Amino acid sequence: MLDNLIDKDDNPLSKSNLVRKKGMYNHFGGFVSSANYQISKLKLSFGLAWNTYAGDHYGDVLNVVDAVNFNAPFEYYRNSSIKHDGNVFVKANWEIFKGFHLYADVQYRFVNQRIWGKDDLYDYNTSDMQEININKIFNFINPKLGINYNFLKYNSVYASFAMANREPTRKDFVNAEKGKDPLSEQLYDIEFGYRLNHKYVELGLNFYYMIYKDQLVLTGEQNPDTYEALYMNVPNSYRRGIELSIMGHPLKWFSLGGNLTLSQNRVLDYTEYVSNSDTWEMDAIYIGTSTLSYSPSVIASTDFNFHTHGFEVDIFTQYVGKQYITNGQNENLTIDDYCVTNLNLAYTLKTKKIESVRFGIALNNIFNSKYCANAFAYSEISGGERYDEGYYLPQAQFNFLANVTIKF
Repeated sequence: MLDNLIDKDDNPLSKSNLVRKKGMYNHFGGFVSSANYQISKLKLSFGLAWNTYAGDHYGDVLNVVDAVNFNAPFEYYRNSSIKHDGNVFVKANWEIFKGFHLYADVQYRFVNQRIWGKDDLYDYNTSDMQEININKIFNFINPKLGINYNFLKYNSVYASFAMANREPTRKDFVNAEKGKDPLSEQLYDIEFGYRLNHKYVELGLNFYYMIYKDQLVLTGEQNPDTYEALYMNVPNSYRRGIELSIMGHPLKWFSLGGNLTLSQNRVLDYTEYVSNSDTWEMDAIYIGTSTLSYSPSVIASTDFNFHTHGFEVDIFTQYVGKQYITNGQNENLTIDDYCVTNLNLAYTLKTKKIESVRFGIALNNIFNSKYCANAFAYSEISGGERYDEGYYLPQAQFNFLANVTIKF
């Protein structure tokens, strides 16, 4: 640590401003291989891949204001990490009869994540930078099975079932509470739907039901040093809903489309833990079924595009419904719904010497909406009363960006 620093008057320096720099050394390598084989109406694909990431995270103090005996740079933390990630898979697509396909694949994935050293967070228990010692091995089996049927030239229906696994990220491990390493999450995904693919109109209707085991979800809290969003495992949760998309091409110079998602996003048997300053403990508050954080039940958008003789005008509008900041479904901690419209203008000029020059300007939030797309929260019990504080991140009001793209 930075000890025994003195100022110009030879007095001990216990508090000062400083300049620090954080950096990384990264190395990544691996290989990918695949092979395809076809027997009549059965297509087979095989694959094998492996990659390794190795890197160091470090931080240097470059200057301490008023310290006359400081020697720069001073390295105040360094940690190293190695991640091995390999997988092998086989895929099959069988056309049982004309237009009717049965497909399946299965993947085995191996992950070994190691992190060791000191991190950039201060540990008040040891009066030093936080020690990291992570060595996790994950073995995942990810299967998928589905059918697809094409009929009446432009129409198709499908259904699928898949199981997927995901390991925690480096941030999840580093930001986790000491002694409570995050678990990998497991997903069972059931989907079925309908597609229309015509030259004048494209339509998609999808139904999904995603059942999670130990899903890693946002808590609404932030790491106090890095301001990274914190995740936690919830034992049982699900996401289910309907997705509708449509795109029309009524004229050569005009197209329009839209998307709509209606969903339920729930965590089951949820218990919220709130800091109690009266007892210096965490109070457990059983909530039961609640809404997952940062998961709006309605998302919708429209897109109008005009294009002719090199000119292009695109008007895109998006609506996002109300979101809860935490998993406690607290009405005091929400992000209001919002609607934003962006306008993009462009002209593409083609010449003999170069392929094209595109002049563009993006006019964002043209109606000057005031809204927040993200937030974090803090809750505390003090004097027997609960206090909830939401901290909101306002987004830019009207803004623009001009660009020129040259293709040779």
